[in-house]
Amino acid sequence: MIVYLDTSAWAKLYMNEPGRENVLNAVHESDNAAICVIGYTELHSAFGRRLRQREITQEEFQIAIDAMERDWPRFIKIQATEELCKAAAGLTQHGLRSLDALHLAAALEIQIQVGNVVFLSFDIQLMRVAGRFIPLREGIS
Repeated sequence: MIVYLDTSAWAKLYMNEPGRENVLNAVHESDNAAICVIGYTELHSAFGRRLRQREITQEEFQIAIDAMERDWPRFIKIQATEELCKAAAGLTQHGLRSLDALHLAAALEIQIQVGNVVFLSFDIQLMRVAGRFIPLREGIS
């Protein structure tokens, strides 16, 4: 089984916040984890925002970035191709924001390629829509 992590889930691998244990367990229990390459920029931005808002220290920021960079090669990475963007555009009709639609489209692409995929996000609207198309990781609220 492959677990697809949107950025809200992927970030929990590096930040001690609610839901972290669920993400760690999901990744540990899966054969592999998949992400969309857009998450790389999103995660850098999210960590930078937390630093600017003084939610984390410079040291915590650097530890999170270093860990993310160290983990980067181990993920299955879905590229943001023209075809993926077109698929995501179609998903926006379900009330998804553009990057959420890209994450769902990426998860659906890997599901087509390998079959056994579960989707993990901490965005309620994204999970609601994703549940119409792909299995969701149990125990996530």
